Amino acid sequence: MSVYLIPVFVLSVFLFALLKKGKPYDSFVKGAKSAVPFVISIFPNLLCIFILSSVLEVSGISDFLTRILTPVFSFFGIPSEVCKLVLIKPFSG
Repeated sequence: MSVYLIPVFVLSVFLFALLKKGKPYDSFVKGAKSAVPFVISIFPNLLCIFILSSVLEVSGISDFLTRILTPVFSFFGIPSEVCKLVLIKPFSG
C-alpha cells in the first residue's frame, strides 16, 4: 500500500492541475527553477552538519559524551538511544 502512496499523490496533483485548466509541466519547471537558489543557499549548512556529525562519530566524542551524559538524560526521561541526536541538535539549528 505505501509503495503506491507517492505515485498516486503525484498523479492526483497532475490530474487536479489539468482539471483546473493549469499547466502542470510549466508549473513544475517554474517551481524547480525557484528551488535551485534555495538548495544552493542551504548546502553549506547541510555540509557543515554532515561533517560535524561524522567527525563526532569517528573520533569517538559522541560515544564518550553519551556515556557521560546518559545519567543526566535518563533523569529527564530521555532514552539513551536519543542522546546522540540531542548532542547534534544544537549545531543543526
